[in-house]
Amino acid sequence: MGPTTSTKKVLFTPSLARSKKPVANGKPPALFQVSNAMTSASIMKTVCSTCLVSMGTFPHGPDGTSLAHFSSTTGLGDWKLVNAKAVDPNPDGGHKYGVGDATIEKIHGTYYIFCDRESKGSPYKVVAWKSKDINQPFEYVGKAITPRSDEVDDWDNYRIQDPDIAFIPELGRYVITANMMDRDGNPGGKFPTLKGKTTRVIGVFYHRDIQADPGKK
Repeated sequence: MGPTTSTKKVLFTPSLARSKKPVANGKPPALFQVSNAMTSASIMKTVCSTCLVSMGTFPHGPDGTSLAHFSSTTGLGDWKLVNAKAVDPNPDGGHKYGVGDATIEKIHGTYYIFCDRESKGSPYKVVAWKSKDINQPFEYVGKAITPRSDEVDDWDNYRIQDPDIAFIPELGRYVITANMMDRDGNPGGKFPTLKGKTTRVIGVFYHRDIQADPGKK
């Protein structure tokens, strides 16, 4: 059975032990909590011999309506299509959701994809998908990282996108970096390539429950 976009309980229990601020208005936190921020940068989303590419036309933004899975024996060329809809946020057809900028990691025998998702009037957030078999369709898990829209003095209160997951040996856990956008000018900053009071930074997100496989280095 293919993936669905119905609401599901997030796979991992979120941790607030080191979150920057308490949850506002009783809203449950996203899967990952913000840890730090640094200068914005572009990150390529290719892992080993697997490549995820946006497919289809999303009329409300630059993303596609699904993610296609390509594989290569070298990772350098000769890419072959495995599944045109490895990630499908629109299983009933149409183009309500756009997805793109995916990152993938195998954790405890399960493959996880984190990617952008947007819809008309709803800015970017990071959502999670999973599959035991990388060559099969991925199942929707839930929202992993969402903008803190109620926190006007934070860098990430408008949208979060372009995730990239990596294992950090010094922490003994996985973290996600993501591109964060703020449009209200608070706390502000001078970004000569951005209009108005917009700010763009990279945030580092962590989750204490996503531990490495035993012996991973």
